Formats: sequence, C-alpha cells, structure tokens
Amino acid sequence: DRTLTDMATRRPRTPAELKLVHGVGDVKVERFGQVFLSTIDRHGTNQMREGLTAEEEPPGMSRESPRIASQGAVGRSRSGSGNEGKHNALADREHRELFERLRETRLTLARTHNVPAFRICSDRTLIEMVIRKPRTPAELKLVHGIGDAKLAKFGEVFLSAIDRHGPE
Repeated sequence: DRTLTDMATRRPRTPAELKLVHGVGDVKVERFGQVFLSTIDRHGTNQMREGLTAEEEPPGMSRESPRIASQGAVGRSRSGSGNEGKHNALADREHRELFERLRETRLTLARTHNVPAFRICSDRTLIEMVIRKPRTPAELKLVHGIGDAKLAKFGEVFLSAIDRHGPE
C-alpha cells in the first residue's frame, strides 16, 4: 500500500523518478517500470498537470525536473544495498555539487552526534533532496526518510545547505 500511495503522490515520469518511490529498486523498475509509468501516464497525469500553476505543482515533479541520466553513476553504492542506480539522478554538475554539499553536511552532523552518517539519513534521502530542492520544512518532510524527528533535529541544517547552494 505504501508503495502505491507514494507512486500516486509522486507521479513519476521516468525510471529514475520511479526508483525514488518507496519500495521500488532496480529489479522492480526493470520488471514493471514501463507498466507503472504507462499506467500513470494513461490516467491523466500529464493532463492534470497542464492546469496547475507552478505553486500547485508537486515538489520535485515539475515540468522543469532535473535531467535524469540513464548512465554514469556518481558516488559509491554497495552491491546489493538497494542503492544501485539511484545516483543516476545526478546527471549534471549542479546536482552533483549539491549532493556533495549535502553529504558533507550529513558527515558533519554525524560527527557532531557521534553516530554513523547513515543514521542521519541515507544517500537516497540526499538524492531526493537534490531533485526536490525543498525550501520549507513542509517540503522537506515530503522527502523519503525525513519524518518528524529528523525534521526537528536536522531539518534547518539541510534546508540551509540547500539554500546556500542557490536557486535552481
């Protein structure tokens, strides 16, 4: 249920956006991706968006979404970790730079709190921050892996890092 709800909320248009949906990884995209994407498209996603203003557009899924690369992963993923292919969203230099800034922010937070970096948030969460570029706590809370506790504890730090990076 959570996967379908997340898919309906996000309305992914590409395999890379589909991988950001909770519970969807490389295997599911490979086996079912085109079916899901064509179903989402057939059910009026694009027609519904035509009438939306920029303010109503779902965060991270705007008509001007970042270009998603199909090749050339950036960063490291352990084989079998579920993160294979998720770094493909970092198609251009601007996205890679923001990702690195967020990784540095995560490392600083991890050292400050004396925990491993993955306890602060996952690479998937950082990548989704790069794609969505949240500007408010409410937008940040829509990012996978950010709940009330992490929003309260780390939200302002990540929002500040994104804001310092500059506008899209």
